[in-house]
Amino acid sequence: MRTIKVFLASSEELGQERLEIGDLFSHINTIFNRRGIHLEVSKWEYLDESMGPLRKQDEYNREIKTCDICMVLYWTRIGEYTTEELETAYTELQAGRKPYKIYLYFKEVGVPTPEIEAFKKELYSKYSHFYGKFQNIDTLKLRFLLQLESYVNSGAVKVENSQVMVDTVAVAHLDNIPFAAQNSHYKELKERLAKIEEEIKAFEAVLAVQANDTIQSLLNAKKSEHCKIQEELASHEQSLFDTAVRVAKFAGEKISERMRRAIVLFEEGKVTEANTLLDDAERDADASLAKYKQTKELLAAERDTVIHSIEELTLKASVMLADNTIAAADRVERAAAIYAKATDLARECDYDKEKFATLLEKQSNFLCNHARYSEAQVVNNEWLALCIRHLGEKHVSTATSYNNIGGVYYNLGDYDKALDYYNKSLSICLEVFGGHHPYVATSYNNIGGVYKNLGDYDNALDYYNKSLSIRLEVFGGHHSDVAQSYNNIGAVYDSLGDYDNALDYYNKSLSIRLEVFGEHYPDVAQSYNNIGAVYDSLGDYDNALDYYNKSLSIRLEVFGEHHPDVALSYNNIGLVYANLGDYDNALDYYNKSLSICLEVFGDNHPYVATSYNNIGGVYKNLGDYEKALDYYNKSLSIRLEVFGDNHPYVATSYNNIGGVYDSLGDYDNALDYYNKSLSIRLEVFGDNHPYVATSYNNIGLVYANLGDYEKALDYYNKSLAICLEVFGGHHPYVATSYNNIGLVYCNLGDYDNALDYFNKSLSIRLEVFGDNHPDVASSYNNIGFVYANIGDHAQALEYYKKALAGYVAVYGETSNDALSAIIDVANMCFELGDNDKAVSYIKQGAAAGSEWCIEWLRENGVE
Repeated sequence: MRTIKVFLASSEELGQERLEIGDLFSHINTIFNRRGIHLEVSKWEYLDESMGPLRKQDEYNREIKTCDICMVLYWTRIGEYTTEELETAYTELQAGRKPYKIYLYFKEVGVPTPEIEAFKKELYSKYSHFYGKFQNIDTLKLRFLLQLESYVNSGAVKVENSQVMVDTVAVAHLDNIPFAAQNSHYKELKERLAKIEEEIKAFEAVLAVQANDTIQSLLNAKKSEHCKIQEELASHEQSLFDTAVRVAKFAGEKISERMRRAIVLFEEGKVTEANTLLDDAERDADASLAKYKQTKELLAAERDTVIHSIEELTLKASVMLADNTIAAADRVERAAAIYAKATDLARECDYDKEKFATLLEKQSNFLCNHARYSEAQVVNNEWLALCIRHLGEKHVSTATSYNNIGGVYYNLGDYDKALDYYNKSLSICLEVFGGHHPYVATSYNNIGGVYKNLGDYDNALDYYNKSLSIRLEVFGGHHSDVAQSYNNIGAVYDSLGDYDNALDYYNKSLSIRLEVFGEHYPDVAQSYNNIGAVYDSLGDYDNALDYYNKSLSIRLEVFGEHHPDVALSYNNIGLVYANLGDYDNALDYYNKSLSICLEVFGDNHPYVATSYNNIGGVYKNLGDYEKALDYYNKSLSIRLEVFGDNHPYVATSYNNIGGVYDSLGDYDNALDYYNKSLSIRLEVFGDNHPYVATSYNNIGLVYANLGDYEKALDYYNKSLAICLEVFGGHHPYVATSYNNIGLVYCNLGDYDNALDYFNKSLSIRLEVFGDNHPDVASSYNNIGFVYANIGDHAQALEYYKKALAGYVAVYGETSNDALSAIIDVANMCFELGDNDKAVSYIKQGAAAGSEWCIEWLRENGVE
């Protein structure tokens, strides 16, 4: 347990603030304790009042020297003892001893006294110190928490729903903190929200008395507008908070006058003005860099100018992202350029190495958040080298750097390298923190994610459970990190086709999230989404849609219409409609998803590629192969640009393009694309992965279509062998392999083997899915086909009826599969001499829209 000891100095007039800060420590210590950090506050009220050999102030001064942080509060006067405490702390700091950080805060309520004004003026020249201001206890709490966070890096402090949170505990409200409360855009958004909420209440009151379509329409429009404003407010709050975090880094530092003025403007809520002021910082940075590169020498004053430019630019990047008067895409591009300029300056001069490492970390996180992975990796490698050289291999910053590099490789699909870097991070965390720390749990969790993507589900479960075990020990059973572990374990069982266990873990995760966050929270939406995905896999499309819509409803409420999570919900609902064969609705939802992704991310983002891919899939199923190829190639183009040649997503695109050529009967091109996909999958995943099995299966399909049944069986059996090894004998993928092998034997006229494999497939599908699933109906249909071909029409009729019942239950009577099954049943009735029954089925098919049935009735003169 790392103890952080804080000395709190002030005069008696700030007794209430001292009390509040002491209470804050008690309030949040449990949360920090779980992260291996203990906060201890030391103030004169806590020290022994008995007489001793030293005067009391000497005892206080001695106590200061044992503290890590000295926090000094001022209001209307500069107390003699408070001044002595500050002098003691500053002398020790200059000597490189404790306290390592000094934070000065001035309460700005009422008219400042001449004494305070004079002290402020000499403060910068005497101590080279930028002081903080506070108007109320919420501002003071936030200031201290952000500076504490910069010291301990716990990851616990964040902003949510206009409140400053320490983990899940609210400690301050942005409405009480000037950088937000006085920010014009923040105030405008809050006012618009309040007004719309009143209008919504009024409409709901009218509807409670009597239904009215016009009022309902107006209410729906207001709710949609409310969601959009909430999303914009959340984004703006995060940008303001991120800038406040950046400002907190400069507390106690010597900064330029321009930067001081920019910070003052920001803290007064004037983001645009601060951004404009810092425009000069960019121009001056260019001049400083050009001058230095030309001379390769820096006088002391010139070096200070360059260092100030670096720090001004880091603030400029943060302020830029918070300035809503600039278009979002322009903000990102300009912020990227500013970060690049700041790091260029830092490389050229002898910039403080820890600060440079922090700058590189910020730049890396910014680039990763905007899917600029190749740029992020260059920054990460420089960051890592800097950490190793100046902080050492066994340092938490080095571990963080390894972890971030692993994260980029994970996103790029280079799982071997991701594992290598995640394990390096884990090794350091184990040595620094021991085996029972949240950082160690995070490393285990990340490694588990790689193994899941590699299809190594045993190792994935092992690492996820290691992570869960630590989180349960550190946080207890009702924490968001524990919920994340349950969610991830559920995802492994989902991939394994063990849907009972998947639902169990997803519901455990959901239960905690509901308890911790309430109904209207993104993590709850994720749980609903994942449960919906299980029901989708089970063919229970009603439940799938229900859970996906619950997830969508929360995401719309929290984020508004234009957010990636909303796009994901639209995408998943589209998947259900595609599975149901309702391609109009599928296209509608996929296009909604695409529209959001294009708006949020621009043209070249992986999410946009996914939308193009899914739309291509719908057009393939509709038989519009030209459009399918167009969308699949759009998706491929983005994936190649973002991920390079050897990524699983690129393999998926090649696979899907191969599927279109297969449907077109262009088997040479089909094989070419399927083999491109296989080659990548073998390189990324190795021989025994489900994606490799899928490639073997698809190549087998082509050979089956070509009538080369020997090669078809060879590839189908390769696919089956992998699925049996990875999943065991009771998985849907194994059932698919058995089914496809059965089809080959059927085409060969080997009906005994065909029946054997079709029944193996049916047995698994019934076990996993139950009676009403399209794959089960397909198995019944295939078995019926075999019996029809061997002349056992009674058995064929029974299986065709079962297939018909299944298709109707899942898709409805008007679906193509159901209409095809009706014709099969009718034909078997004719074969068995039951003509009346056959005609009744044909009439049923005609009523459902079957052209074949309608034409048969017309040709045979049946009414």
